[in-house]
Amino acid sequence: MKQLIEKKDLLSFIYKNINTNIDSLKENFNISTSTAYRMLQQLKDENWILIDKNNIIYKPFSYINIQEDNIKNILKNALAYKAHQLINNGDVICLSGSSTTMSLMIPFIIMNKENITIISNSVLVLRSYLNYYDLAINKNIILLVIGGTIKKQFYAFNGEYVDNIANNLNIEKAFFGTQSIDPQRGLFMDTLLENMVEKKLMEISKNNYLIANYEKFQTKGLFKWADLYELKGIISDVDLEEIEFSNKNIEKYSMKIEDINW
Repeated sequence: MKQLIEKKDLLSFIYKNINTNIDSLKENFNISTSTAYRMLQQLKDENWILIDKNNIIYKPFSYINIQEDNIKNILKNALAYKAHQLINNGDVICLSGSSTTMSLMIPFIIMNKENITIISNSVLVLRSYLNYYDLAINKNIILLVIGGTIKKQFYAFNGEYVDNIANNLNIEKAFFGTQSIDPQRGLFMDTLLENMVEKKLMEISKNNYLIANYEKFQTKGLFKWADLYELKGIISDVDLEEIEFSNKNIEKYSMKIEDINW
């Protein structure tokens, strides 16, 4: 029983501390180097984590087994997992700065894809990418950050610099978030400033996908920033087949925890 408790605590620590290394494990759990390596190897063998030479990477869905009350974050992980399945090796993709779900896609992409170019104006995406930088470079997964003016409340770069660069990009697939979605009218935010860059990126991307959890269907935004016909598909944890959308051709990707191949 003692070993089981230690495993649970170790996984919880790795989940909450993305920049985990051997020294931090030794200090937090008061264990030796050999014990830390032994426990990590056991977790790796049991498919709980992925170990790169400079990173200990948790596999997000394994955490559901030890943190059952963290449903909201688990659902976001599920949507990020489903979204990454739409990406093919060699794609040029865009991850917008309007949702933290986009940053959750990074470990899935880096663990399962190669030869990917990621374009983003999101600080959260940049931070997530840097956590797995060495592994990403080894798999030729490159992040191009569109710079500009940053506002803390948005955690994303905005401004004319971003617009000018965006005009020259060739994006195969782009993934967006929104504050709220009206199935008949479109996508809404309380401020247009945050989504001006996203609107530009949506215009130039060949295939646009919205990632929207159940909360987005229950809230109301003030300003419309995109129409549903601009979207190729929606990824959500609600039953999309029960919703009537104005875009009859929109692809529907419903993702629930029980659908995950653990």
